Amino acid sequence: MPKPPDDIDRFIRIRDKQLNARDPLMKEKQFHGRISARAKNRKYTLKDALKDMQSKWVWMFVGGLIGLVLGLGLSYALPGEWADYAGIFVIFVGMALGRLVGAAVDWRSDDWSRRG
Repeated sequence: MPKPPDDIDRFIRIRDKQLNARDPLMKEKQFHGRISARAKNRKYTLKDALKDMQSKWVWMFVGGLIGLVLGLGLSYALPGEWADYAGIFVIFVGMALGRLVGAAVDWRSDDWSRRG
């Protein structure tokens, strides 16, 4: 026996209510909102671009820059050829630490505060 159209519409409304209450696509909606704002001739700044990127990549880049500064300082401060290799090692250590910090920030910003 087929269901009347009223029941089908009611089921669709109930499903939409449940999806809206759960809102699994909150980050995607914010991302698309920023894209549509850019399309409306609003300025898309570097800050907005960094918000769209995952923190682990941003912090990895920052860690690489800090490692580069420390590595260059190390290679100029210490004599010898090994100081260049130590500087390159410091760059990779800075990138690894930045990636670790960024992954922790991403993990923290996930939806761990709302449990239920």
